[in-house]
Amino acid sequence: MPEHTVLLGKALHWAARAVEDSGGTSASCLSQLAHCFRLASVWPKSMLQTLGIEENKEHEFKQKADSLFALANALEPHRLELKKDEPWRYHERELLMRISAFQY
Repeated sequence: MPEHTVLLGKALHWAARAVEDSGGTSASCLSQLAHCFRLASVWPKSMLQTLGIEENKEHEFKQKADSLFALANALEPHRLELKKDEPWRYHERELLMRISAFQY
């Protein structure tokens, strides 16, 4: 799991850079950052702290993910009409459930 924590840190970094580089106007970039925050919202807090990442309040990462998804959908409303049954989405949901159930 520690190597996965490093990958999450890199994903957050590069997704944030992509949002910055797009000036916050790319729905795709915002959505990718939202996926990272959604994953961070269930990640073991002690492992996030090894990367220097801390939530300042309960559910901060989930709220940030929801906010970013809402912004992406506002920029490109047709995104809500797209099929959401890609295999990676199933794997993401499965991973979120498994990590949520993980106890330290």
